[in-house]
Amino acid sequence: MEILELLKEPVFFISSLVLSLLISISANLLTPKFNKLFSRFSSSLKAKQSERKQEYISKVISAALDHNKVVNIKLDVAYALLKSLIMIVFSLFLFSISSYIEIFGYFAIFVSLGLVSYAISLFNTAQTNYKIATLATRRADEMDYLRSCLNAQYHSHDEHHDYVDPEEEMYQEYLAKWDKENL
Repeated sequence: MEILELLKEPVFFISSLVLSLLISISANLLTPKFNKLFSRFSSSLKAKQSERKQEYISKVISAALDHNKVVNIKLDVAYALLKSLIMIVFSLFLFSISSYIEIFGYFAIFVSLGLVSYAISLFNTAQTNYKIATLATRRADEMDYLRSCLNAQYHSHDEHHDYVDPEEEMYQEYLAKWDKENL
């Protein structure tokens, strides 16, 4: 009841008006400074994101050139998923027995949460690597298809020509178009 009476006082209205004006002025004065600060962070984040994207694309391209690399990436993905599953099961076990351990119960809960967060990071890494392997396989298939099409085109003109230069403009043009669409 006292709060409602305080809200009805004219002093409250005047003080709230003055404080809202002060907050508005300070927000208008501080906004450019915060924008400069956040733009520095934003530009560094954009640079890091573009660097990561280039690294991702280079991994896909290098894996597409070597079938063994794709197989190794897929095996690494399976191993990371297995480790992630084991971590989750062990963390569930720790979480379930934490109520029976009186002294170290909280410690078991924190270890369980740490294991779950590590398992999630392993899962995310495995997911990214699987995408790399899948795109590398699709790119390798597209490269083979383009080579076979170009070989067929050259066979129709020349019976003895069976080699397609991988540096050929048409081949690189089609491959760049595929990269732009899919990577």
